[in-house]
Amino acid sequence: MHFYFDESGDFGFPTDRFDCYTQAALACPDSRSDALQSYVEDRCREWDVEELHATDLADDQIEALCRHIASEPFVLTVTAFDTATTSAKGIASWRAGQADKIAEGRDWYSKQGEGSQAVIDHMISLEKRARFASRCSDGQFVQGMFWIDVIYRALQQSVIVYRDDSWRDDFGDFRFVLDAKLPGKMDASEKWLRDTIGPIVHSNPRHYSLALLDTWAEPPVHPFVEKYDTGVGVSVGKLLEGGFQCVDSRSEPGLQLVDTVAYVVRRAVLEPDNDAIQRAYHLLVPQLGSDGSPVHVLCLNERSEDALEPYAHLEATRTSDVVKPWGS
Repeated sequence: MHFYFDESGDFGFPTDRFDCYTQAALACPDSRSDALQSYVEDRCREWDVEELHATDLADDQIEALCRHIASEPFVLTVTAFDTATTSAKGIASWRAGQADKIAEGRDWYSKQGEGSQAVIDHMISLEKRARFASRCSDGQFVQGMFWIDVIYRALQQSVIVYRDDSWRDDFGDFRFVLDAKLPGKMDASEKWLRDTIGPIVHSNPRHYSLALLDTWAEPPVHPFVEKYDTGVGVSVGKLLEGGFQCVDSRSEPGLQLVDTVAYVVRRAVLEPDNDAIQRAYHLLVPQLGSDGSPVHVLCLNERSEDALEPYAHLEATRTSDVVKPWGS
């Protein structure tokens, strides 16, 4: 199973206007991977572009991509957050809380008397990166932390959607691919995700456990259970032990399609009167809503009655309630 991840928006959190940011996942079964690649290569040749980068395409091309995505057995997951639900003040408070928790964990570890100095130094570095925007900007910190929610939801939805036995062979291995922001190295958000997703997931096994069909444990045991069951269920932590890759989107057709998904949902929020974009968005809704909520809105501020007002025109798609990520 292949999971592709990308975001839309600059995560600048301006104070003088409303802005929205999205993070998206696209799950593609191994058995559809070759078809995905062929489709993207064909579109690039037809449209004479090096890659399918949504910001460079016309709205009718975007709609055509969404129509194709809707025709494939992909699972889509999108998380949105904005300058109203996630303000600079809310981010600062959240970061301070995260830094304090890391410091508490470091102190406890150090007092055991058998701790590795390398581990203590690493925790000191994490605390500073959480506490100081000069080490990791607000936008980078939010991206790195919120990716954890997206990854978990993408995995859970894939288990639900691909529950039929016809998909058994697609559950042997899992590959997680993010669109690389920098050539040859990780940026601060990618480093934060790499360094924290394991500890966060492992320290919250109940929150990040996956709900599976009981029949998957019956003979013949489903390959997903056989490979990833920990004895008390399947944990996201075990699935992520191999880590994730940060790859140039030009070499990964799946990243080019998930880029379109993130872009369309963001524009659907910001441009309620754009008929072409609204049509493109609604083409994706069936694949976005496998868990009952096509778009999850994350919030770091106190919830208000008008928190979902910018998403009101998407009401027919059952936009989710505002939820808070782990640790907030």
